[in-house]
Amino acid sequence: MTANCSLKQWVRELSVRFLSQQAHARVAHAYNKVAARFVERRYRKPSDGRLFFSLPLVYISQSPRSGGTFLRNVFDGHRQCLVAPHELSWDKKGFAWDASLEGLVWAEAYERLCDPWLDHAIVNGLDKRHPFAFNRSLQKAYFRRFAAAAPAHERRYADCYLSSLFNAWMDYQNLYGPQKKYFVAFCPGHRRNTEHADRFFAFYPDGYRIHCVRDPLNWWASEKHYGANAKRPEDYLSLWADTVRSGMECVRKHPERYVLVCFEKILLDMEGFVRRICARLGLEADPIMFTPTINNMPRRANTSFGKGKTGVDTTAVDRGRQCLDPGEQEHILELAGDLYEQAAAMSL
Repeated sequence: MTANCSLKQWVRELSVRFLSQQAHARVAHAYNKVAARFVERRYRKPSDGRLFFSLPLVYISQSPRSGGTFLRNVFDGHRQCLVAPHELSWDKKGFAWDASLEGLVWAEAYERLCDPWLDHAIVNGLDKRHPFAFNRSLQKAYFRRFAAAAPAHERRYADCYLSSLFNAWMDYQNLYGPQKKYFVAFCPGHRRNTEHADRFFAFYPDGYRIHCVRDPLNWWASEKHYGANAKRPEDYLSLWADTVRSGMECVRKHPERYVLVCFEKILLDMEGFVRRICARLGLEADPIMFTPTINNMPRRANTSFGKGKTGVDTTAVDRGRQCLDPGEQEHILELAGDLYEQAAAMSL
């Protein structure tokens, strides 16, 4: 027996040497029962072994109900990505993708970046279906520890926040394993213009923006069913059109880093899309991406039409033609059909 062997090894060697097989099993059980209580304490306070990441961000955006949640879940299982489990609400909280955080102490920066969607997920689960084992206090403690050790630069607090998020997600399946290349996050919204993209790429010059566009017929059918039934389509389609035009302008200005994708094209050629987007981002094309997941568990479609099914739901490709009357379809195509064709031609 060596002088520096662990307590566990010492107990095991004595037990094996002097006890019967049955007695040894009882001792091992008793030891594990006691030791487990001490191991559990690690999950109540920050561990020295936690992982800090300084990675570029792949940021998915769109008009609401355009497939961004689906796209986030396509990336979810990729072993080279750390994918935020819910929306990343920094835009909605007014973060301008700039160096303004560096003037703050760690606690102020944490509150500025702290995402209110996480509270909803903790209480209700991810998508109200999957458990979300997350410790807010632990995240804050990790953030403080990372902030104290990270070198000063304009992305320091952003790196600390996202690293602390994944470390405090107790059962996150992708924390360990192959070397990580990207954070991936999603946030829907209409305020996506070239000025916003310029600020993002100044903050993340090594990052990517993926802008998801949906056929206006399918988009309106989903939006109408979701809660816009009393509104005129032109009132909503103006928002859709503004977002699509902004996306096309951003592609022209940042052709290497801003990627336009069409939701319907993804659904109809999932494998081809995965290979194209991975090649664009410099990732290995992992077959796990062919089926959307959440924390590596198969994930149902986030649809306005009843309970979605797991996997790729290609029925969404023709939903507008199935749900809208011919006159309404003609009106929407007059308003937005040409613009959609232009966007589709620019898409990956």
